[in-house]
Amino acid sequence: MNTHKTYRSALILGAKPLHRLTAAVGVASLGLFAGQAHAQESVEERLSALEQQLAEVEPHAKGEQGFSFNTYARSGLLLNSDGKSAPGGPYLTPAGSVGGAVGRLGSEPDIYLEAILTANNYFGNVQWLINGMSAADNDERVVGGVMEAADSGVQTMLAYHGNPGRNQ
Repeated sequence: MNTHKTYRSALILGAKPLHRLTAAVGVASLGLFAGQAHAQESVEERLSALEQQLAEVEPHAKGEQGFSFNTYARSGLLLNSDGKSAPGGPYLTPAGSVGGAVGRLGSEPDIYLEAILTANNYFGNVQWLINGMSAADNDERVVGGVMEAADSGVQTMLAYHGNPGRNQ
């Protein structure tokens, strides 16, 4: 209702109040557009900063850069027809009686643990370097200091260096 009276009085008094209202709306909209432009710049700056952070973090997230630590453990139990523990191994196959060892079939009664630590480094698109170490232990050792020490400990140490464009 109050707006209606203002409109009536503007018609009675002439175009000056309407002109002032139009000017006020114009100034307000200019301020709004300036604020939007500033907000747009701010959004673009923030987006640029986030893209830069993503570029730095992405190789680590993909596992291409940094350290990785992997483990593997297994434990087996073999039972004979009497329900008692039975020896196992690679010769526990149909060809085992004639010397046909097949390898690990998941039927070994031993406990085996393995840990692998790897460091991956990529230097831009020019070259890469991978260093790693594998250590393992199992519970079936020959009695004696030398063989026992040989069964447990560092199994593999590796270092690869190359150019991703030629050899990966």
